[in-house]
Amino acid sequence: MKKINYFIVFFALLFTLIGCKGFEDKFIETNHSNNIENFDIGNKNSNILVAYCSLTGNTETIAKQLQSVLDCDLVEIAPSKPYKDEDVVYNDPNARASKESSDPEARPEIIKKLDNLDNYDYILLGYPIWWDKAPKVVYTFLDEYDFNGKTIIPFCTSGSSQIERSVSELQYMINTNPTWENGMRFDSKIDNLENIENWVKQLNLNTK
Repeated sequence: MKKINYFIVFFALLFTLIGCKGFEDKFIETNHSNNIENFDIGNKNSNILVAYCSLTGNTETIAKQLQSVLDCDLVEIAPSKPYKDEDVVYNDPNARASKESSDPEARPEIIKKLDNLDNYDYILLGYPIWWDKAPKVVYTFLDEYDFNGKTIIPFCTSGSSQIERSVSELQYMINTNPTWENGMRFDSKIDNLENIENWVKQLNLNTK
């Protein structure tokens, strides 16, 4: 009888510990998600900023790998009003993203403001390709700051579209006059960390 009681106590403690562990995992995940929403800025001794816009996570994956390779700061260019699935229906001219893409004046508000752009000499600018263009929140980001004297190095993710047309339009539309380096297209389905490292080596960035 005592053995049975011991087993009952043992399993009760075991389930309690498992339950606490499950709560701890959820708590850690919640904190991690909150951290992602904030700018990861000011923690690195670097003159490089990776700034990216991502809807499905493809561009975010590349951006975070770049941050890891370069040991630099990272910021997400996120709209104040998040995009829903129905906002990005490529064959629907009434979808939000479609309307924004066709409107030269569209500048969706972004969540955070960047107050230390002067710290950076290089901005690696990442985005997905929407209708051969960058999402309009990227235009907002470029319009809100003075990039004179900066070097912008664009990169994109896409299934097949190349980066050149989107870069040309960004160069034409923004008000400041930074130096633009050749951009890079990544295919998130096949690109890996080695490809990213090789590209970074070719950039020959003059880091602090």
